[in-house]
Parts: sequence; structure tokens; C-alpha cells
Amino acid sequence: MTLEYSNNMNNKAALPDLASQLEGLYGRKNWRTLWQIYTLDRNWDKIAGGEIARQSRPAYIQNNILWIFVSSSVWMHHLQSIKPRLLAGVRNALPEVSVDDIRWILQPLEPLIPDNPSRRPPERIPDPEKIRHFEQMASTVENSECRAALCKLWRAYQKFR
Repeated sequence: MTLEYSNNMNNKAALPDLASQLEGLYGRKNWRTLWQIYTLDRNWDKIAGGEIARQSRPAYIQNNILWIFVSSSVWMHHLQSIKPRLLAGVRNALPEVSVDDIRWILQPLEPLIPDNPSRRPPERIPDPEKIRHFEQMASTVENSECRAALCKLWRAYQKFR
């Protein structure tokens, strides 16, 4: 990826669109499979169709097998009956993705987020010496807004650590 930069204010810097560069970045970092899953997930409504897309999601690709999260065993059975159509849709939508088969896995339960604040873990109060030390390190950040955001993030992390 080559970026051109010009100091001349009359010439705009020719910076590529970030979205257009992501696939190349993922490829160089050996994240191609993750990019393929991301692309499949983003296009899943078009590939699978509305109701199927609401009941399933691409999970991962392993050994040229696309694993799909499915909401229930009933849907798993239904998807098995239309597997050839789904496989053709995946291959048609993303010909560069090498998928030889599709298999199903039940969607894992999402972790429960407590809606009752009293059920959350107690907040820890960071040691004042650690706060002072971190703020001293953060003082090297020139931009005051960035420095304040960094300190805020660090304090939030320390509360539940």
C-alpha cells in the first residue's frame, strides 16, 4: 500500500479510502480468513435470504469448511436441506473464498449483562500512587484531549480489573 503525501496546500494528498485498503492489510497480516468471514457476515442477508439470515450467521472457515452459527436444531435441520443452494450462494457471492462444504453449529449463548447495578462486581479504587505514575507517563502525550481520554480509559479499566 503506497500513500502519497504532498506538502503543497494546492495539491490534495492522494490518500486511499480506508475501506478499500482493509482487505490488503488483512491479507498481509495473514488475516485473510477473518476478512472472508467478515465479508460473508456483511453480505449474509443477500447470500442466505432474510429469514435464514435472521436465524444464522457465518462463524468461521476451517479446512475449506464454512461453519455457520444457527439459532436452533430445527433451523439446523432446515439449513441442511438447502445446503447446496447456500453453498452455491457463498461461492457465487465470494468466488475468491474456497469453501468445499458447510456445517452447522448451535449459536453460543451470549454472556448475560447484569441490568441491576447492584449485581455488578464492586468497583476497585486504584491506588493513588498508580494513578500518579500513570498520569506522569501520560503527560508525554501532547494533545490534551487525547491525554485526558487515555487517563479516563485507564481509570475505567482499573475499576473492574
